Amino acid sequence: VGGSPPAPAGPQPAPAWQVCNTGSVGHPALCSRPCLYFAAGDCANSSTCEFCHMAHAKRAPHLNKKHRDQLRDLDAASARTLILPIVREKALEFAPSKTTALAIDQLARSSGVPPASSSRLSRSDRSLSAALRGMSLRLLLITLQRSLLQELPQACDAVDALLAHLRSVA
Repeated sequence: VGGSPPAPAGPQPAPAWQVCNTGSVGHPALCSRPCLYFAAGDCANSSTCEFCHMAHAKRAPHLNKKHRDQLRDLDAASARTLILPIVREKALEFAPSKTTALAIDQLARSSGVPPASSSRLSRSDRSLSAALRGMSLRLLLITLQRSLLQELPQACDAVDALLAHLRSVA
């Protein structure tokens, strides 16, 4: 009857009034890594700092060597097919809107990823998928852009557009 409403599932973006610098926009899903100088109380860049000034519970998950090698060994189309559904899920959780869905659809089309298939993943691909799910949305988009979309400039533009949209709603 009285009491507080249930807490929303998953990490929530920081309210706009709480963002104190450009590197903190979209915290925790889209922000940069933490500012070491701010943590020490000595960030000279203040509100223009490109690193996050908000609290981070722990080091952001990264792919270990086995998973990096596995991702590198996948052909580009298979890697995109593995990563894009995770990006879709995280982006829609962060900013559930038709505009977000359209931006993700544009990214999928421009990178040549077919609609979701019902094929089962191998054990090693499930392990890689689980590691990818632990990464932040920003890291997934950067990984996608740097290592998988270099040969597809229109897909790189679609990643930039999606990131810009997500930052604008943060």
